[in-house]
Amino acid sequence: MAELEYPANYWENLPVAIIVETRRGFENVREITALLCDAARSLITAMRS
Repeated sequence: MAELEYPANYWENLPVAIIVETRRGFENVREITALLCDAARSLITAMRS
């Protein structure tokens, strides 16, 4: 069950993480992009399982 809840919790926390990183400065654009890519990969993996 935890595996199924992980993507939902991840997506709920993602906007907060993006806001925090953005407020630190726009030099973190690469990190934000990597975070979004990881989130998308996790969601796709969960959907395929």
